[in-house]
Amino acid sequence: MAKSTSVAALTLLGLGFCVVSYVRVFRAQELVALLLEEKKEEKVDIVLVTLDDVGWGDMGYTSQDLRDATPRMNQLAADGIKLGRYYGEPVCTVARATLLSGRFSHKIGFSSQSPALREIEAVSNFSIPLGIRLLPEHLKSLGYETHGAGKWNVGHCNAAYLPTSRGFETFVGYFTQGIGYVRHEVPELVNDTRVKDLFHAADDGSLESIRDRRFSDDIFAEHAVERIRKSTNRPLFLWAAFQSPHSNDGINSYELPDSYDQLLEEIDARERLVPARRNFAKGIMIADIEIGRLHDALEEKKKKKKKGSYVLVVHSDNGGNPCGSDLAGSSWPLRGCKYNYWAGGYHVPAFVYGTPFRKSPYLGREYPTTMHHVDWIATLVSAGGGGDVGDAYDSVDHWDALATGGYPRGSETRLVYIGLGQDEGATYAVYHQGDMKFATSVENITDWFRPRDEPSPINACIGEAVGTTWLYNMSADPRELTPNLATIPEYEGVVTTMRFRAEEEIRAPSTYVPNPPFGLDHSSGPLEAFRDAGYYVVPWGCDPYHV
Repeated sequence: MAKSTSVAALTLLGLGFCVVSYVRVFRAQELVALLLEEKKEEKVDIVLVTLDDVGWGDMGYTSQDLRDATPRMNQLAADGIKLGRYYGEPVCTVARATLLSGRFSHKIGFSSQSPALREIEAVSNFSIPLGIRLLPEHLKSLGYETHGAGKWNVGHCNAAYLPTSRGFETFVGYFTQGIGYVRHEVPELVNDTRVKDLFHAADDGSLESIRDRRFSDDIFAEHAVERIRKSTNRPLFLWAAFQSPHSNDGINSYELPDSYDQLLEEIDARERLVPARRNFAKGIMIADIEIGRLHDALEEKKKKKKKGSYVLVVHSDNGGNPCGSDLAGSSWPLRGCKYNYWAGGYHVPAFVYGTPFRKSPYLGREYPTTMHHVDWIATLVSAGGGGDVGDAYDSVDHWDALATGGYPRGSETRLVYIGLGQDEGATYAVYHQGDMKFATSVENITDWFRPRDEPSPINACIGEAVGTTWLYNMSADPRELTPNLATIPEYEGVVTTMRFRAEEEIRAPSTYVPNPPFGLDHSSGPLEAFRDAGYYVVPWGCDPYHV
């Protein structure tokens, strides 16, 4: 009896051990699942705002005349980190192409100074070549949901070029350089025909024209805010590329809230703004309002979840446009403006704000390291928990430096290309290395475009390319005021070295020159497709480029 009792006891003990072991395994699996879920939730939401044609003299905290026009952005920048040495590109399409691709413009085919070969219009036959993974594709592979709103402007002639074919799950916006703010018409005629440009795309392949007479940025902000509020199960990447304050008709159809309207009147009375500059002031206020809506939605989401983290990036694509007939921007006090390779064309305002920067030594200060549009792929992939994006990209990861201090390795010796290519066999180049800027065979713009002036004629902004070489120390002379250092004998060695590097770069296999060249499709194909879509811009089946 004692023996059987012992056996029973041992059996029960064994069963108990099995149960305990099972419970332990179950709890361990449950704990791992909870940790994985928490880690997934810890991924930072990313909202990237690209402003259109906002120059150094246009953003409130860098502006001479519009310093009060952007109260929300001024506060976000003051509470975040200002990117004081942030470089974009001189024109809209190239700016977006480098931003989304993480590669300098000459590596993705934008290697000409001709506007027709670098700016996407309704009938342009090119895009960022297929085979290059864009920013939303990288973040999507890290588990992010990806949405966009506003100006696409990097190619639409083939369905493979659409934003939802290149990593976005949804996109509400327009394809071309600019549209009427309310009528949504493209300024340029297509075979003497007026067309409109506004669409909603989804990753199921659908593309619908939007027949809505509301103000464009209201439509884009509505979609952006909706995506922020609905993103609950996965981390969010949102690209908001607002139209305001790009120079297009219809800006005065927008009714400012009373507080902003009063601000506008006060600024106008103080500065005596010319009409196109007053319109611009209203446009940048609209952008400020929409960015405020995004910030409010992010804060609301964070409070609702009771945890979570987000980063809000705000930057301009290129410099201000003092030649805008409807809205006149300014890059004052920098030399040049949109369209050209002087600092006013690409040195633009930018800042970051968000919970990951609360302990950054740069908080409330200026980040001292040079950044370029191409750097957001490596930086945001790192923010999203990804690794090195690889040598095929020109992107430098600034995430740890922004969040914890210091400098990215090699950031002060890298070559930052603003433009490189060959026009009619002659090499043109603009790049920075450390403090020095080298430029050769580009437009010589000798104007600093004061914001109180009347809008300039377009040829004053574009100029003509000349065979001159320039050299400037941008830390000592950010306005490019002093005599050209390339004419001073003691800098001859610097000029020779920097010229050699540009020529070496253009001979490198990574430099991509499309064949046939980028251009405009003047066949009947585009208009026939637009007509079938109710005279809206849509793809018409051009031959796509691959690399």
